[in-house]
Amino acid sequence: MLFAALHGQQTAFTWPVLLLLFCVSLILSAVRIRLRSVLASTLIHASYNFTIFLTAFIATGGYRHLEKLSH
Repeated sequence: MLFAALHGQQTAFTWPVLLLLFCVSLILSAVRIRLRSVLASTLIHASYNFTIFLTAFIATGGYRHLEKLSH
């Protein structure tokens, strides 16, 4: 819950997004526990962030049309 709460302001406390982030935190925690590696969960977190970045970048034509994200 702390992981999602820390990202709350970034997402304007949008509940579906916070729920998704909570699920992501469970996955990151499970990876950390299973592999006993902070590096593994850090790499997954970075990959997740990059996927979001790349999707938004492509969807907006290089961030030229950010209004497309809100529709």
